Amino acid sequence: MLANSYDEAGEAFSYSSVEESMQVEMLAKIFAELFELDSVSPDDDYFELGGDSIIAETLMLEIEEKFGVTLSMSVLVEASTPRTLIPVIDQAAAKRTTPLMNTARAKGQGTPLFCIHGMLGHSIFPRQLAPILKADSPIYGIRARGVEVGEIPLTSVEEMAATYVGLIKEKLGPNDPCFLLGHCGGSSIAYEMAHQLKAEGRPVAGVIMIDPEFDYRAHLLTDSSIVSSLKRIKSSVNAAKLNQEMEKMGELGGKEDRHEIVNRAMSLAISRYKPKTLDCPTLFLYCPERKEVLLNPKRGYQTLLPKGTFIEVGCPHEQLFTEKVDDLAQSIGDFMTGLESGEGTERKSRSA
Repeated sequence: MLANSYDEAGEAFSYSSVEESMQVEMLAKIFAELFELDSVSPDDDYFELGGDSIIAETLMLEIEEKFGVTLSMSVLVEASTPRTLIPVIDQAAAKRTTPLMNTARAKGQGTPLFCIHGMLGHSIFPRQLAPILKADSPIYGIRARGVEVGEIPLTSVEEMAATYVGLIKEKLGPNDPCFLLGHCGGSSIAYEMAHQLKAEGRPVAGVIMIDPEFDYRAHLLTDSSIVSSLKRIKSSVNAAKLNQEMEKMGELGGKEDRHEIVNRAMSLAISRYKPKTLDCPTLFLYCPERKEVLLNPKRGYQTLLPKGTFIEVGCPHEQLFTEKVDDLAQSIGDFMTGLESGEGTERKSRSA
């Protein structure tokens, strides 16, 4: 899906994001169906198309079904085109949906910890860490776009990182440091967020990566069962097909369906992301089955993290926040408090 669409004269419409482009096109299709037209452009006016109160009532029902928000028919007086209606829908959705950022622990005098969602997009694990993490820091969780009705997932690690950096800057002063934590696929996002913050001259106290999802280096694996699994995942993540499904996100009511779309959008984003060396204190926690690729001596994360501390967690990935959550909290707390006190920045490896 391109970030530009074209009218009948061939003039390009410029959108601020791929997500907005998809929303406008989705709404234009609804207009076309209601007026029984082959197509409607983003700037076609509802009233000039022949709209009345009866069609308006149907339009509001369609918007509620597809975007998950309830609007009054009176909004058409000020916003009567697909392009101008989308900001109104977004404002209503922002009031209705769960914010992208939530507070897992409000109190704390230390450097704030911002936790990035995993592959399914939810941000439950920060609340698991909050009661047992010994570091005296506020803790925030960030969920993915696409989890709530009316949202379309992002499909670029860089765009996700930029969106989340914007959120955390609202909590921080320009010289305030922060810790960034990413779980599974969120590790790549936290990694990129650190790069973007440092590029702006903002301090990053440290990064915590919990068993990152396989990225473009997955070809380094030799385990046949994991390789075959990755091939199946890759074949299911087709950009064009995913964009088509994302256009229908408003029709998906169930959380399970939405989490699956977010999962596939995350897979697509991570498969395209190529991390660069990060000169920042980093705690890298990994499970044994992913060690071969994540710590590959030629192109693994050990080559990208000169200030990395690498700790093997003795459990499968799925048990990290069940069987090993206390061990995770201990390692993360030690890392954060060590950096806060000016200790523990040397590179090292060990097992939890």
